[in-house]
Amino acid sequence: MTYDTVETMTLTASATAGMTLTAVTNVGIAFLPGTQTLHWGTNDANWTDTGAWYNIGTSNSATYNDVAPDAVVLEDTHSGTGDRTITLNTTVSPAGFTASASQRISRYPARAPLAGAPG
Repeated sequence: MTYDTVETMTLTASATAGMTLTAVTNVGIAFLPGTQTLHWGTNDANWTDTGAWYNIGTSNSATYNDVAPDAVVLEDTHSGTGDRTITLNTTVSPAGFTASASQRISRYPARAPLAGAPG
């Protein structure tokens, strides 16, 4: 298999020992992003809003991904000043959830739950 660019992938196969190959074209293959650890950003927002989170590894704003899923951290360092309101409008299932904010209060006016086992 050769992966050239975001748009192009070539898969080469050979039939052996009396086997036959049937050509298949236009098959969609989804590559899912890996799990990230995201910290809450500097504003009040919906959990799934674009740019609501901060990725320390890339030093960029990030968007929560529930497919991989991402792990999340609520703490004081990257969340700006003042208390934060984080709205949940859909059920989310983070890979991990850490709350270590000691200086601020995070409010969760949840219309949907956090799913998963407590840990």
